[in-house]
Amino acid sequence: MPVQRRGTVVTFDRDRLTSLFPDLEWDSPTVVRCTERTRGEGYGQVSIVCSPAFVLSVRLEHRWPEDVSSEERTALDEALLGGIMQGLTSEEYPAWLCAVSTVDVRYLPEQTTGQAVKAAATMAIRGSRPLVAPALTGRRRHAPVPTARRCVDACR
Repeated sequence: MPVQRRGTVVTFDRDRLTSLFPDLEWDSPTVVRCTERTRGEGYGQVSIVCSPAFVLSVRLEHRWPEDVSSEERTALDEALLGGIMQGLTSEEYPAWLCAVSTVDVRYLPEQTTGQAVKAAATMAIRGSRPLVAPALTGRRRHAPVPTARRCVDACR
């Protein structure tokens, strides 16, 4: 997934995310919807905002410092996107009905690695998901619909 940019916003729509992460359960009969705009932070390194949406999208709006090489920025952005997707799918039901935007990233030489950024992004997503509601995708009408309480509990 080459993401080469310098100070520009890159948006990943559902089709692009499906092609980048084909192993995820994209056709889940029950998904989670963001009910209000919330902010999440991961280990003080990654800040994101999740907003209600009718379809999943991820916008990389952050900037890495100018002294970070193009190759390292690309690797860190790939790890960031992987962490966001891991966070969206880490609970019982995937959170496919959200618009996710990266707000800020912090870079510390020797400490900011792909693994650290991925973990921080996953944590930021989990921290932004306290208010969610279940939604049926319409794929299978016989699928169980979780109660709002169960869904909120599952997303903590």
